[in-house]
Amino acid sequence: MNPEQILISVIVPIYKVEEYLPQCIESLLNQKYDNLEILLIDDGSPDRCGEICDVYAKKDSRIQVYHKRNGGIGDALNYGINRAKGKYISFVDGDDYIVNQDAFRLLIREAMQSDADIILGNYVKDIDGRMLLTKDHGFYKGISANNSNFRLTGFFINGHLAYYWGKLYKRIFLLQHNLLLKHYIYASDKLFNMECYLHLPKYSYISEVVYVYRVNPASISHKYKEEYSQLWLDISEEIYADLMKLNVANDYMDLVAFNLLFAVFFSCKQEQQVHTHKLSAVIKELKKFREHPLMQMVIKDILRGKYLEFHGLLFWKLMLWSVSFCLQFILFGLISFAIKILVFFEVDERLSSTGKVG
Repeated sequence: MNPEQILISVIVPIYKVEEYLPQCIESLLNQKYDNLEILLIDDGSPDRCGEICDVYAKKDSRIQVYHKRNGGIGDALNYGINRAKGKYISFVDGDDYIVNQDAFRLLIREAMQSDADIILGNYVKDIDGRMLLTKDHGFYKGISANNSNFRLTGFFINGHLAYYWGKLYKRIFLLQHNLLLKHYIYASDKLFNMECYLHLPKYSYISEVVYVYRVNPASISHKYKEEYSQLWLDISEEIYADLMKLNVANDYMDLVAFNLLFAVFFSCKQEQQVHTHKLSAVIKELKKFREHPLMQMVIKDILRGKYLEFHGLLFWKLMLWSVSFCLQFILFGLISFAIKILVFFEVDERLSSTGKVG
């Protein structure tokens, strides 16, 4: 089949992004691959987003606009999934855009050659108009997805597997396994992609940049999140429930372990940044993590060397084991100090970014 005959459904969740929305839509309309249906999901946005969507729908018949009551980003994406008709689905946030006009052509060509369920490319960050290059996803054709290195690197270190954007998903794969986004205010994409992973999709990759992620201070990703630690604990419980339901806990329990231990860092980082010099705020978060039964199970396993069988990545072996040790023996002050040092040297930002301006 000619790749140009394959319909791609592009789902755009939209809420309070009127400043950036025209650039997002224009970047889709400017794609050289034009066999698209563009689903603009106005998630009850109180600004002019709905009006902007309607104006563009009159200009291009490929655009379908849906105005709905606000239900959150996961609900908006699911709304689009349930109405999509394409063989493949792609997600684009309303404040992001695609600068590479060949992006969908490159992705669909790889999809046709590989018959993969999920195809991903690379991305760059837009920080106030500056393009910051991110680390290459590092995957290549023929790489095995069934190992802890793939999971640790893809979902937690570089993180390319965790995002719902910058990819094509085979729609029938999502439908067959009833894969939809859960209603979390943050990190629902990571949970969604881990749940995809548990159904053993075939992955394929291209090296080209196919997405521009805008660092938007007004987005939920960059705002203080109440009950942040509880959110991560809930997501970890969801993953664990999936593992038990699918009877694959022995194979993929490291996803829960990695998720919990990385969550310790991100939760404590947030508290340090908001409650400057208040150790009590960080300790409160650490106690919540330590007292959770799932974390207690993970700590014991990590200290016995479980989930650390991945090749290389010595820094991460040491990091995961050390955090587990400190949690087990209630060395909360040491964890807080270590996280402060990591944040000072922007270690978390360096995980995905090269620091080079494109």
